[in-house]
Formats: sequence, C-alpha cells, structure tokens
Amino acid sequence: MRDGLDFGDDRGVSAVIGFIFIFAILMILLSINQAQVVPAENEQIEYQHFEDVRNDLVDLRSAISTAGQNDISQFPTVTLGTAYPPRVLAVNPPPASGTLRTSEAYNITITDETGTTERIPTRFLEYQPGYHEFQSGSTWYENSVLYLDESQRGGIVIIEEQNLVTDDNTVRITALQNDFQRSGTGRVTVELYPTEAGNLSDLTGELEIAIPTQLSGDTYWNDAFDDDVTVERTVTPNWYESGVHALNLTVEKENLEINTVGIQEEPEGRVAKGNVGRDTTDGDQSGPSLVFDSSVDGQGTSISFDIRNNGDVEATITDFSITTPGVSDPGIAQIFYSGNSENEVEINNGYASKSGNTGYLTDGTSYELNQNAALLPGQTATVNLGEFYDSGGRANNEDKVEIDYSSTIGTADMTVTLELSDGSTHEFGFLVSDSSSIN
Repeated sequence: MRDGLDFGDDRGVSAVIGFIFIFAILMILLSINQAQVVPAENEQIEYQHFEDVRNDLVDLRSAISTAGQNDISQFPTVTLGTAYPPRVLAVNPPPASGTLRTSEAYNITITDETGTTERIPTRFLEYQPGYHEFQSGSTWYENSVLYLDESQRGGIVIIEEQNLVTDDNTVRITALQNDFQRSGTGRVTVELYPTEAGNLSDLTGELEIAIPTQLSGDTYWNDAFDDDVTVERTVTPNWYESGVHALNLTVEKENLEINTVGIQEEPEGRVAKGNVGRDTTDGDQSGPSLVFDSSVDGQGTSISFDIRNNGDVEATITDFSITTPGVSDPGIAQIFYSGNSENEVEINNGYASKSGNTGYLTDGTSYELNQNAALLPGQTATVNLGEFYDSGGRANNEDKVEIDYSSTIGTADMTVTLELSDGSTHEFGFLVSDSSSIN
C-alpha cells in the first residue's frame, strides 16, 4: 500500500468476466440456433409446401384430363413457393420460390396403314422448387403421368399413374400446348382451354402412334399397363434428343381418342371448343373465379349452363348484363338465375318488366339481382337464360332468337357478364344461329 491506495483491488473483475461468459454463451446459443435450429425449422416449412404443391399438381393433372376429355375449360391453381416466419434473433434466407413451365414442343405422330401421317405438338410440364434446405427434384407431368424426378438421388417416384391406355384398350391422348412459365412464391392460376385436335378423318385402319416421353421402358412404361390391356407398346430411346424417347403404340382408329388443351390460351391455328369462358378479374388470381362446370344446353331459344367458383374465396354475384356485339338495335331477353340442387344457390329474377319491356335489354345494361348469389369455393350454381327475342319484342314465336353454343369472348355473337361484389366481372360468350336475327 502506498499513499493509502490499494493497487490490488479487483472487486469489479469478476463481474466483467461473468458478463463476458454470459455473452459468450448467448452468442454460442444464437450460433447454434442460426446454424441448426433455423435450417431444421425451414426444412419442415419447405416439406409442408412440398406436400401442398404435390396436391396442387395432382389437381392440375386431373384438370388437364378433364379439359381435354370432357371439353370443359379448367382453372386450377398452384402455389409456387413458400416464405419463412419472421425471426427476431435469426436471419432468414430469401423466400423459397418455385417455377412452373412447359418444355419445348415435341410432335405426336400418328401414321395409318396407307402411310398417311398426322403430327400434333405436345409439351411436358415441369414444377421446379427452389428450396434452401429440403432436397427435392422436379415434378413432371407428361402423357397423364405425374412423377417426381429423383434420378440424382435414386430414381423416379410415380405420384399418379397413367390413364393413357385404359382397361378397355382405348388410347386417350391429351396433348398439352403453348409455351408457359411462371416463377415466384405466390399462387398462379393455370388456365386450360380445350381445343380441336388435328384432323384424323383421313386416317384409316390400324394406327401406329409415337408419343414423346421422358420415361424409358425400364423406368416405367414396360409395367405401366394392366394385364388385361392388349395394346402393344415399345419405347424407342433418344427419339428426338437425349432423354426424350418415343412410346410406340398400335391401335385401331376407333379405339383412339385424342384431344388438345391450350395452357393460358387457345393454341394458334386451333379452333376453341365449346364451353370456353374468360373472366376479367384483375389483381390476386386466388380471388373469385367463375368457370363453366358443365356442357351448355343451348337448344332452341334458351341457354342453361353451370358455373363453379373455382377460386379460394367466396364469390358473390350481384348484377348481370347481356350484350350483342356489332348489333345496332339490340333485342330483349327474358332471363332468370336459379339453382336446383342442395349444393347450389337459388336466385330468381323472374320475368320482371324493365323499361316497359317484358324482359331485359341486351345492350349491356346492368341489372341487379333481386337477391345476391353467394358461391363458396367449390360451389356450383346454374344460370338459366330464358327466351330471347329480337327488337320487335314478343309478338310471336317467329321473333325468337336461336342460340347455338358457347364461344370465346371476342368471337361471340352474345356475351353474358356476371358482376361480383368485389367489382370484378366474368364473361361467357355464345353464338346464335343467325346473328342478323337480332336486329
């Protein structure tokens, strides 16, 4: 001790050492959390999305078949990616985005016994995830087969088996056409429009069909058909290029059904089939989406068709209007809206007089339903369009306008527009036997 000072006083050292020790432990725990806990939790989140998107792709595969074989446009949705929950004491990677895209086009070739050949382009559809932790290959759709490509880690995992060849030895081909690609983390609506296939009327007798495929015989096709299927099949490797083979089938013409489906729009040069409607909803594609759900009964002067809420939120129909493009003197129409099953809503505007007429003007005038029609996701309702008359009114039955079938918007003689409570509109087009009769 000198001058009363104790230079050996170390009473604050233990507190400093304790703080450093605690800080070091916290840093170690944060490091462990960042290096092990966060990746493990993110992997679980990615795996859950993997399960969800697989279900979306199963629905997409079914929608392609429905659009092609039942001539009904479909609008399935796919959630491309996922995000991670916010973390205060950890750093998240960027959201895990995904990509849904078509391959380049390859020709299906159909050759009859005279050597006449028809070529119809088709594409594969790939979903490629962008996970940071969970390891997964791409999921592919081709020729009705849905499979996970894990060739880098062991092989191919079949999710949905083929329905290309059925047990009654019928070959059903659905060609997927148009270039398509979407990337991100949100939900995308895939619009599927049935179109006319190539002209097979000139083909006769036994047909030799070569279908492009990425699956080899040993990988899948050799054992893909049931024992009671007698359609012969072989696989020619590297038919187009490395990795793209030909599945060769021999079938009689009467046992072949071939359809084409356009993704997002009708393929160029193809004629759209009936029951094709477009909606004009803007913004979030997961919102209300009303689509044709059944064939149009368009015989005579009336139309009846089902619509389905194909979105994820309730769709409330509040108004409707009818237009006849290119007609200077629109006629009038009697229209009512109703449902006839326990899963359908019932709205009936009746035949109330509008502006002195016995129906509704077909000049685009918007008419309010006397009771809003609320459709839950997946719910169906029926739209009944009553008798249509020309501008002369209901003088006699000769004034009735004959309706043919549904059409695409832009080529339709008559457009029915349903207005929703969120401000969006959904249009459905129809043709008439003689558009000049509405004048």
